[in-house]
Amino acid sequence: MRCEHARVLASADLDGELADDERLAMEAHLGGCVACSTWMAGARDLRRSMTLRPVDDHVDLTEAVLARANVPTVGSQGWLRVMLAYVGVALLVLNVPLLLTGDESGAAEHVGRHLGAWGVALAVGFLYVVWRPERAIGLVPLALALAVGLAVSAAIDVSNGEAGVVSEATHLLELVGLACLWAISGGHVRLGGTLRSVVASGRGLRSA
Repeated sequence: MRCEHARVLASADLDGELADDERLAMEAHLGGCVACSTWMAGARDLRRSMTLRPVDDHVDLTEAVLARANVPTVGSQGWLRVMLAYVGVALLVLNVPLLLTGDESGAAEHVGRHLGAWGVALAVGFLYVVWRPERAIGLVPLALALAVGLAVSAAIDVSNGEAGVVSEATHLLELVGLACLWAISGGHVRLGGTLRSVVASGRGLRSA
């Protein structure tokens, strides 16, 4: 085998494109040709230097990204999680019997079971956030819609004389839980960051 042919095969071997019989012939030539053996070693070193290199030093932007994203410090307000736990347990105590029996004053049994299911679901969501507070922000929209909806409907029923203030006072638990959820999720921090971004964008548009 001539050296030119051996080096073509060697180059193909580096790319993983060589058949077994061609590789055997190439290796036999390299074993007896110092020039081609040296050429092959240099080709391997060159390929390695082009595919492997040290990791460049980089600046850690973790803190800057988290600050820009307005991510709250999870666990910094443990007492809120304790309060939310109490709210979750209280909602379970009130709504599990309703879910099982459907016995709700002024409502059909089917509707009562639905109300109990909503209450149990909200309680489970609150207790999950007590366990995993970093997930609180994901529950805020649903809890907000449910708690406000129940509070508004309770206020309408009381004003129409269809329900008593005492019986509807239990819906305050949903509002208390929502407030805890909002605080745990860092809602005030996120809201402040959003407002600052809006103000900055408005100033940028005016200056342009």
